[in-house]
Amino acid sequence: MCIALTSAAGGSVATALCNAVIGNLLGVFVTPALLFRFFGASIEVPLGDMIGKLCGKVLFPVAVGQILRGTRVKDVYEGNKGFFKSLQEFILLG
Repeated sequence: MCIALTSAAGGSVATALCNAVIGNLLGVFVTPALLFRFFGASIEVPLGDMIGKLCGKVLFPVAVGQILRGTRVKDVYEGNKGFFKSLQEFILLG
């Protein structure tokens, strides 16, 4: 969501994407360590599931977007940029 908001505000989408990926990956490893540190209990973390969900929510949509940029879909987007921007904002607010 912060990537879409950064894009809507005219910020650096690449920087926002890197920040989101790094933050999510760090969270996968840091959160169990902090829980163990503060609560002292052993915790079983489904690391594979967490990384799979992260890839599905962040990396897969980015990869699909990059693939679509090389097709005619990019021309459709460029021709209707205002509509897609409004649609994106409506979906974020809805």
